[in-house]
Amino acid sequence: MGTYLAPLGIQKIFERVVTGAAVTDIDIPNLNLERDKLYILILNILNPTLSDENIYLFYNDRFTLTEYASQYHRASGTTSSGAGYAAREANPKITTVNASYSTFAIVWIAKSPDRYIRANSIGQRSHPGTVEMYNVFMGRQILTDNVTKMTLRSSNANGIGINSRVELWRMTR
Repeated sequence: MGTYLAPLGIQKIFERVVTGAAVTDIDIPNLNLERDKLYILILNILNPTLSDENIYLFYNDRFTLTEYASQYHRASGTTSSGAGYAAREANPKITTVNASYSTFAIVWIAKSPDRYIRANSIGQRSHPGTVEMYNVFMGRQILTDNVTKMTLRSSNANGIGINSRVELWRMTR
């Protein structure tokens, strides 16, 4: 007879709704990816600016863009190729938000067996009239033993607007 394993579940460990004024950063402290193994980050972000915003995901206060790499692919209507539809970038972009619109994304974050932190994001940006699929795969290019803090940062000042919501969940057993 096999070993009994308790069923898996998820537990919310962080939630922030932006109030009062738009922000540039949202810090998610007191993490332990080594213990938790997998995080699920839920982003529902409103861009209050007149510029498109990249939303970056930094680990452990390491804010050098080139320590990270991202690869994105987007589809809009029936178009999914050509300029602006796929690229590799030297930054920790996890999603983008069109000017004056919102984005919704679910991001899975885990450490690979060879100690690289990986994040996979599936998102939808823009507004219902012009829904775009936006997928990003991002990794830190430097070996990392643990993630104890994450920071979401908009590419321009105050690019995360009022009523934006960020939740972080972890797997439990």
